Amino acid sequence: MSDYVKQMIELREKEKRLKKVPLFQEIIKFQELQKECKDFGAYDTEPSYTFKEFIIGFFSGREVKVPVTAGQWELFSDMPGVEGVAKKLTKQLERIMNTRVTMKEVADVLSWFGWNRYFR
Repeated sequence: MSDYVKQMIELREKEKRLKKVPLFQEIIKFQELQKECKDFGAYDTEPSYTFKEFIIGFFSGREVKVPVTAGQWELFSDMPGVEGVAKKLTKQLERIMNTRVTMKEVADVLSWFGWNRYFR
């Protein structure tokens, strides 16, 4: 078996394990919500960056401010209904914050999303 095939098998096994971790599940739900609200800019670079920075800061124990408004999420703030989208994003973010998780799980999940290098 080639090294590439071994790596792919290892990745699939890791993904299977992570899918059972509540933090992983809640982050996936957040990303699905972003896609669902993409017309409001929720799936753009800026809200994704806001989310990533919050998650890394929160799980690193730094003081972070929960984004609440469309402006804080950097959504298309001139669209009708955008504040409702901001509230949905914030609600899902709060679900993530309230997820019971070990630091090992946090490290594994952040690593899966490529955020581990920022996690301190």
